[in-house]
Amino acid sequence: MSAGTLQELLLLAHCRRVLEPMRTLLDLIDPDVVPLDADLAERAQLNFGDCFAAALAERDQLPLGYIGDDFTKAGF
Repeated sequence: MSAGTLQELLLLAHCRRVLEPMRTLLDLIDPDVVPLDADLAERAQLNFGDCFAAALAERDQLPLGYIGDDFTKAGF
């Protein structure tokens, strides 16, 4: 996960008042956090918005955990 995605995740968790449970989950899964550099930020912008994960997957040729346009079905 990019540091940008982590920052957005923590901000959203704070706003929804679930920051401590989110920190507990992050401690449990211990994700690799990739620094957000200028290259990754520009790639995310070219992917139109909140796309740090897609930009990281594209740049480092990694599988993307979710592909689709039906996030609303999950309640996000």
